[in-house]
Amino acid sequence: MGSSLGVVLPQEAINRLAATQADRLLLREGPSNTYQLTRYKPAFEKKMKKIADIIRRYRGALRTLAK
Repeated sequence: MGSSLGVVLPQEAINRLAATQADRLLLREGPSNTYQLTRYKPAFEKKMKKIADIIRRYRGALRTLAK
């Protein structure tokens, strides 16, 4: 797997993720040293990058609107 690491998941976890052998999984770090494992969705990641860019560009306006 190149420079990546492969892991073995129990069948129950695979079922809950609705994952197949061909799917890529994404491990995200959460609060308090926790992790969340989800199926990797390229379209969702693309949207999140756009949202992050909008938040960065309009941070001041968003703070004002939040008051």
